[in-house]
Amino acid sequence: MKKIICAAALGAAVLSFASAKNYTGVNAAAIKDVPTATSFTATTTKGLFSTDVDDFISVTDFWGVQPEKFFGYFGYNYNDGHKYNKKDGLGFNFGFARQLKKMYVGAYFGGQLDGMKMTSVFDDASGADEVNYTYEADAKYAYTGSILLGAEKFGVKASLYYNPVGGVGYLQNVKPDSGDESIVQKDTYEFYTDLQLGFNNKYSPFFQIAVDAMTAKYYDNNDGYADKGFADLYLRGGFTQNLKSETEGFSHKVSYNADTRWRITPIVQNQNKDGSDEHLGAANHLIQLSAAYKATVAATDKLTLKAKFALPLQVGLVWDEDYVKPIDGDKTYYTSRNFKTDIGFEPTLTFAATYAVVPGKFQFNCGTKITVGDLGWNIVATQTRDDPTSSSVDSTSTTVAFGFDSSDFATSWDAGFTAFLGKKVTVDASYNILNKLNNNSVDYSSNNDIWEVVKDVFVQKLEFLVTVKL
Repeated sequence: MKKIICAAALGAAVLSFASAKNYTGVNAAAIKDVPTATSFTATTTKGLFSTDVDDFISVTDFWGVQPEKFFGYFGYNYNDGHKYNKKDGLGFNFGFARQLKKMYVGAYFGGQLDGMKMTSVFDDASGADEVNYTYEADAKYAYTGSILLGAEKFGVKASLYYNPVGGVGYLQNVKPDSGDESIVQKDTYEFYTDLQLGFNNKYSPFFQIAVDAMTAKYYDNNDGYADKGFADLYLRGGFTQNLKSETEGFSHKVSYNADTRWRITPIVQNQNKDGSDEHLGAANHLIQLSAAYKATVAATDKLTLKAKFALPLQVGLVWDEDYVKPIDGDKTYYTSRNFKTDIGFEPTLTFAATYAVVPGKFQFNCGTKITVGDLGWNIVATQTRDDPTSSSVDSTSTTVAFGFDSSDFATSWDAGFTAFLGKKVTVDASYNILNKLNNNSVDYSSNNDIWEVVKDVFVQKLEFLVTVKL
């Protein structure tokens, strides 16, 4: 009885603690990956299972592809967000690889290239002002390209990602013979360049350096120039260690990653004929250290199970500006400046399974990922200045909030299948019926007849890609 009372009291305390929501999470911008080739097997198993599609352009896994002549695939599952958070309808993707004696070459492209156009604001029919003309870069879709060169001991991969950010790219000129020589130009886009290096040994280490540049510029030769862009510098690395196992059909390993993102903002953000301004001191950085344990069980000849526990530690640094110097004024220090440091843990549990319904012919894939909530600290140090013309800090106060936010608890399901058409062709598909069933999005009300319910359950979007390996 005492144990029951203690458990109830502990549960009440946890619920009370969680509902307080003292901890608000890590406020720094998240780590963003360059999109890459992703199989539906990986998507539907939350990344625990993979195929040659996932491996052929990876600096730590391309050694396992080993095509005798050629490997290639084509699909319509391009994802310009995070690797296993698939979005719909963003474009096709394809890739190929060849083994050239001792060298390996792989290439990948994803996205769409259409949407660029030149528009004139006048024609004979409209009678518009013929001294005006407009160029509009209406690129609506993001795209990614990667190339990998590999040898026996290492691989090097270079990638670029272009995102038009809403299709904004605009230039308007007024011809000189109108008496007005004004020019208006707007540029908004993201350009992400990435370089990775991986090694082929028992730890499979990798290193990565990347720059994610967000351009947001405006120019008007009457009003001046404004720059609200920034660039994120990524320095990342990690390794994996296979652990020993004496149990047949069981294997496990641990992996460790360090991901850092450092934001660089322009000092001059506004400029015109009278001069330029200055902004200094703002920061938005993120340091993420993560450890993960992954286990694989070959339960039967047909059923394989995998599980993963990941524990990322995030440290976010968000600082206010220190001072601003306007175009037509003196340097002014902020009388109140906040330094926000967030430290948070967000553990996740992932489970996945593949079942060979007909071995070598047809396989069912499924997976679920559980985010159990956020635990961490928000630390805010506030500096106060009495004199805005001086950099001297008169006082500093610090507040610390600690808590567990259970509102971030989330679970998601995915399902799909793989069909093997002989030894050379594979069809990999997503048929996400489990998400409907497990997220209670099926209407079982008495207003629906049985056929509407059956349709709601079984009529799901079918996506697939085709792989050829020779």
